[in-house]
Amino acid sequence: ATQDIAAGTMILNESPLLYMANESAIDVRSMKFKQFEQEFAKPLLRKFKALTKEEQQTVNGLSAKHDGSVIDKFLNNCLSNEACNFDAVYPTIARINHSCDANALHWVQFTSQSAASNEYNARVIARQRIRRNEEICINYLG
Repeated sequence: ATQDIAAGTMILNESPLLYMANESAIDVRSMKFKQFEQEFAKPLLRKFKALTKEEQQTVNGLSAKHDGSVIDKFLNNCLSNEACNFDAVYPTIARINHSCDANALHWVQFTSQSAASNEYNARVIARQRIRRNEEICINYLG
């Protein structure tokens, strides 16, 4: 943190960069990589190709677990709103480190609806006081 942050302070409110919304409840993070690739690669890659070059570079700069593909980076960095069947990459939040004793909370929340799409922002809030120069951490597991 660049300054002291009081408990309950919103640290970040971020819009999704790359997302997918499903008709049915699917936990994409628990799917086998190959299964996800077979079922969802084409629509996700279309969305990736529609991003600006700068946005594509941001996605390509994220961490990966398998082959470094867009699919791999999506699965490794996405956050979910399981109640709404929505999964997305929020690039700034994706760079926040994990701690089992996290000092911040994160979640994906429905924020608005337009004719074109629904908007789900991800938010990070200080769970406790975070001192200047202390690392902000979230718990990836929930």
